[in-house]
Amino acid sequence: TLLVPPLTVRGGAEEFWVTNTTTRAANVNDLAHVHEPALVFNTIARFNDGNIYTNAGDVLLAVNPYEEPTRDGESLYSERAMQRYRRAAGDALANVEPHVWRVAGDAYTKMLGDRVSQSVVISGESGSGKTETTKLLLRYFAAASSTRAGDLPSALSPRAAATTTESRM
Repeated sequence: TLLVPPLTVRGGAEEFWVTNTTTRAANVNDLAHVHEPALVFNTIARFNDGNIYTNAGDVLLAVNPYEEPTRDGESLYSERAMQRYRRAAGDALANVEPHVWRVAGDAYTKMLGDRVSQSVVISGESGSGKTETTKLLLRYFAAASSTRAGDLPSALSPRAAATTTESRM
């Protein structure tokens, strides 16, 4: 658990207080005041609540939990979790919690639907989870490109994903 004491930020004539009563926003753009301390506090508060992902506009912020993240006893990376993001493609993605699969779904939808090339930049310090995040993105793309939403579980096995990917090369 990360703990942050209340912070005071002084800037010009304004003074902002960031306290434990600050609203936890899935997208920091929804905060009343968007500045660095509010962004940091909101991200840490969400992490302490079990939400490792937070949006900052189109950017996904992730805090590496160094363990398998779960919600309600289910892995955030389970087959059922992926199905929820697959079924929420397009405009409905804006209504689901921030997640790496939300980014993947948005990129995949724009690539196929709008026929616009997409890039996903994964950045962070050593040990921040860049490799694991890349694996999750590729897992989503492999499942999305090889199945319909109803057939998703069979496409998630490592053997099925490898076979499908290798057969397309």
